[in-house]
This record gives sequence, C-alpha cells and structure tokens, in this order.
Amino acid sequence: MFAGLELPPLGSPPESYVETTRRLAEGLRARLPEDRCRDVLAGNNHGVPRRGFSRLRRVHRKSGLVAVLRLRHESLLAVLEEHARSGRPWYEQRITPAVVDYVRRNPEIQSGVRSGQSIFVTKIPYDPVAYLEETDPRMKRYHACHCPLARASILDDGPAVPALWCYCSGGYEKLPFDVVFQQPVRVKVLESALAGDARCRFEVQVPGADRSRG
Repeated sequence: MFAGLELPPLGSPPESYVETTRRLAEGLRARLPEDRCRDVLAGNNHGVPRRGFSRLRRVHRKSGLVAVLRLRHESLLAVLEEHARSGRPWYEQRITPAVVDYVRRNPEIQSGVRSGQSIFVTKIPYDPVAYLEETDPRMKRYHACHCPLARASILDDGPAVPALWCYCSGGYEKLPFDVVFQQPVRVKVLESALAGDARCRFEVQVPGADRSRG
C-alpha cells in the first residue's frame, strides 16, 4: 500500500503533502472494497486517548444518551465562551462572540443531535471566524476543512484529494461514541469540504442495544 509513496522532507509545509495524500487515498480505494476503505480510515488514526471520554461513558450509564449530548454541547459552549473572553486561541482557532453564538444555535457542532437511530454531528470550521465572514464558496470550504494533509487541494486546480479521505475525520467524530457505547459504532460522511460541501457533517449510528434509551 505504501510502496512508492514519498513523504515530503520533515518540516515541509502542509500543502506539500497533498499529492502523497491523494495517492494514498486512491491506492486504498483501488485495493480494498469501499466499505473496508471507510473502516480503515475511520479508525482512531489520530491516536486520541479513549480515557478522555470516560466521563461521557459514566453519564450515559447513569442518565442516557440525551444527557451525554447535552453535556457535550454545554461543555463546549463554556470553553468557547472562556476563550472568547480571554482572547486566547482554542487549539489553532480564534474564538469570537459570533463564533460562540454560531455554536450555541447549532447543537450538532462538535456535540451531536439525535434523530431516530442516528446522531448527527457537524464539525466546527477549522477557522470559524474566517468561515463565518467568507462569501466565496471555495474559500468557505477551505476555512471549514481541518485536514492539513488535504485542505490545500481545495484551492488547487489539480486533482483533489478524494472525499473518501474524510472518513478519517469521521473516525475522530465517532470515537467518543465508541467509548460511550463500549463498542465500535458506524459512521457515515454526509457532507464534507472535499466533496464540495460548505460544511463537514457526519451520521453516527446508535447501536441496537441503546436504541430504546433516551
């Protein structure tokens, strides 16, 4: 799978990884069935520690899924409000009152809304301030995309990184629910910047044993 892939030299700018990322995604798709590609990409490839979601697991056991989603949303808002007041960056992101209001009005963002047997999650834009102010569709997609290995391809007129690659982001969004439900859950990419959409939105499947719980 990795034979012939040449990584840019250490310290190269993110845009230099686009061609390697594109070839890797296309190589996966050429060698594996589509559903297997998605599973591979949607693993915890970011190496995020699962213990960081232990509190959500405890809340789920005690109070159910609705309480988990409410906690995620309220906790995120509290963090964003503090960063908007202090002016300190939140990860790479500048947070303003407009960003806080945007998230407050959209509980899907980095939290999740349940509808039927699915949880819908929308990723907060990589640069939320620029995203909210942007009117050009291509630049809006660029400001939405988090992936340093792919986002530059949105502005490039050459071959883009396939939207299949966004299942890597899907894996990041489903991980908290893997921990909450104590089993791997299914995720589907509904919209993504690489696919030409203005946002990145995912559907996480509620496991059968939890479908009757609130």
